[in-house]
Amino acid sequence: MGSLPIGDACVNCNPHATGAVFPTAVSAPSAVRGHQKAGETRPTAGTSRGSSETTTVPPIATTVLSTRNGPRPRWTPASVREVSGGGNLDGPGGYWDTSSKQMCQALPYQSLGFLGDRPAVIYALHACRGPTLVFNGQGDTVVAMPRYGEPFFQDLRDRVVGIHGSATGVFETGFVPGNAGHRPYFVTRPVVQWLERHIDFPNWTDETIRSMAQVKISTWAAKNGVLVDRLYATEDREGGTMALGDDIPGYVPEMLDALSSEGWQSQREAFVLETWLEVAQANVTEMRIP
Repeated sequence: MGSLPIGDACVNCNPHATGAVFPTAVSAPSAVRGHQKAGETRPTAGTSRGSSETTTVPPIATTVLSTRNGPRPRWTPASVREVSGGGNLDGPGGYWDTSSKQMCQALPYQSLGFLGDRPAVIYALHACRGPTLVFNGQGDTVVAMPRYGEPFFQDLRDRVVGIHGSATGVFETGFVPGNAGHRPYFVTRPVVQWLERHIDFPNWTDETIRSMAQVKISTWAAKNGVLVDRLYATEDREGGTMALGDDIPGYVPEMLDALSSEGWQSQREAFVLETWLEVAQANVTEMRIP
């Protein structure tokens, strides 16, 4: 597969492209909006292409912070990503193609085969959107992480840079050594510090984050009566995670439900794959698609 000029085609990815409106101090503009060029106008939703009603798509990173941390681009939370418990996208026949978790891993990944070098193209598109941190435990057997070390990610990163055209916005990596497994690393100090450097939390600084207390999730769960799945309550997984902040209130599962118990019981068939397959098959039959 040939190189895709992703970084050059879209000024939201490349501040040096013609028509870029980003300040020179902003080294990593974010967001791909259909590769619309900065300043370009397009019809608003619901209007025809011939309509005079248009909207100008503003770039996300348009300001430069000159505050406590010195000059740097300001990213919105929507343009920054952190990936934990995965991100080790591999090639044909690898973990993600052959995963037993068909709905959330194998089938979606297989469907992207038309991209060619799927891992590199996916991460190149991410680089257009903004910074990404891939942070994992080296002992994460849930996603076969022991098979993928730093050399794997470095090779992937080099391929992404080749497609994207520069290292701007290309993912960074971090690892917890030893038997650290499948954990929610986005609540840990190193990841929160990375996020602070990119989106500038309104009430936290790098200094305050460094001084914040931590608590082991298993200890916090026991103290607050929070149920943790037994497969994840272990020391190498969620239970052993050192989370930032020791004053987080507990909760019960019902507090996180999108539907009431009665609503779920009456509508559950509308939320399962089997129902969608039945409707899709009926539509195919109706349209007489072989």
